[in-house]
Amino acid sequence: MVQQPKRTFASLRAQPSKSIAGDVDEKIEQTARRLFSGHDGLRVMGWLLERANAVTPLNSSNETLREAEGARRFMNGVLRSIAPE
Repeated sequence: MVQQPKRTFASLRAQPSKSIAGDVDEKIEQTARRLFSGHDGLRVMGWLLERANAVTPLNSSNETLREAEGARRFMNGVLRSIAPE
């Protein structure tokens, strides 16, 4: 069995943003706001927040602590960007 590499929030860095479909003039914040406004979107947002704010175990490595803090900062940025204007 081939083991998959561990995916982290840091793996999202430096990935170019490419528009796949839709209005290319629409801001990503508007798209995200629409995405998370429905029942399924709210459910996914709750899950993401739960994962990002999970308690880190005692004696966690510095790498694990940095990863957890990065996840929290990422989700806080998402929440700020989709907040009503």
